[in-house]
Amino acid sequence: MINYLRETGELCHYGRLAIAEWMLFKGGYSEDEILEVFSHAHNFKPDRTRYHIRYAYEHWIAQGRKLISCKTVREKCNGHNIPELRCWGGDPQ
Repeated sequence: MINYLRETGELCHYGRLAIAEWMLFKGGYSEDEILEVFSHAHNFKPDRTRYHIRYAYEHWIAQGRKLISCKTVREKCNGHNIPELRCWGGDPQ
């Protein structure tokens, strides 16, 4: 999804949320590193993006909620501004 965003400048909301959650939880990336990924979006606004990154952390990661699943991204984005996704084992169905 990151490559898709970089190549097209587009990515659906749930795809962006999944990237932010993964980078925060699994990757240990800083807010600035995550901001750089989203800077490729056509509608990029740094202050708004920082708000969304912090929101994802405070309301999902810090509270121990499960990360958004691949299946949820596929369903919610419904093929709009999202690459074809293959979900691997361990992804909540």
